[in-house]
Amino acid sequence: MTSPQAQWQQATGVNPSRFQAGVALPRGQAGPTNPVEQVDWLECEAVLGRYGLAMPTEAQWERACRADTRSPFSCGFDPRCLLERGIALLQDPATMVDAALMHRVMARQNDLLARQKELSRRRRGVR
Repeated sequence: MTSPQAQWQQATGVNPSRFQAGVALPRGQAGPTNPVEQVDWLECEAVLGRYGLAMPTEAQWERACRADTRSPFSCGFDPRCLLERGIALLQDPATMVDAALMHRVMARQNDLLARQKELSRRRRGVR
């Protein structure tokens, strides 16, 4: 998991990053805005929990990666739209899962996320 080093150090009092300020990187030097790369999920959960926060669920992460769109990709339903934007695919678009199927899966995930949000609001007494 990643967090800017300065933010992590402020929250925990330590900086476990291998690439701390001043370390030469291929494109410049590491600094306080670089990610903390030497922490795991459980450590992040523990630190965030102290502030009443939590790591995103898989559905929340996927939705954020899709730029809050309803399509399976941030640029639309056709995986070729990724190629048009210079985004590399790990598979050839012709062999990817059918876009209509992907859309149904993503719509289901969005429905589940909406239900989670509604339940959370109800628990807090928010309408």
